Amino acid sequence: VNIPTIPFRLVPLFGMDRSFAPMIEVICVNTQKTLFSNIRTEPTRHRSTEARAVVMTLNLVVQGDILMRFYHNKASKAGMALKFRCQLNTGFMHAPSLKLTRSELDAPQMG
Repeated sequence: VNIPTIPFRLVPLFGMDRSFAPMIEVICVNTQKTLFSNIRTEPTRHRSTEARAVVMTLNLVVQGDILMRFYHNKASKAGMALKFRCQLNTGFMHAPSLKLTRSELDAPQMG
């Protein structure tokens, strides 16, 4: 399955500064190998005065069981905060895209 981008159609705004600094990890469940991560780079911080949609480019091809973790990089010294995660098997994907609602995410933290 090709994952060219991950769009956030409604951008969540966290914390006192009302910003969103997305960070993503994509992990192969069977091997525990990290397939994609932007955690060691400084994320782009999106603020409430900017556009309310963000698209992250991954250009990643995956197969099998994968785990995706989504973090918000806090502006304070507190660092990263896990906001939600999802795990899926690409063998069950029959559509060219996948749209998950909040109720389909594992442990969504929107505050």
